[in-house]
Amino acid sequence: MMGRSKMAMYRAYHHWMADYCSAYPNRLGGVILAGARDIDGALAEIRRWGQANWAGSDGSTPTARFS
Repeated sequence: MMGRSKMAMYRAYHHWMADYCSAYPNRLGGVILAGARDIDGALAEIRRWGQANWAGSDGSTPTARFS
């Protein structure tokens, strides 16, 4: 996959993650996917989803609290 189709797959994944994780936002999370060949597109996705509740930089859920 190259270019626009890869970015479209990433966008679809991010929308799916937002929907999937919304059921249990304090329990579910994931990482933002960004391609290295399209820097502008990657930065746009990171900016778009960077503050989302489900998005973590290391696979952890930013809002999760374990007791």
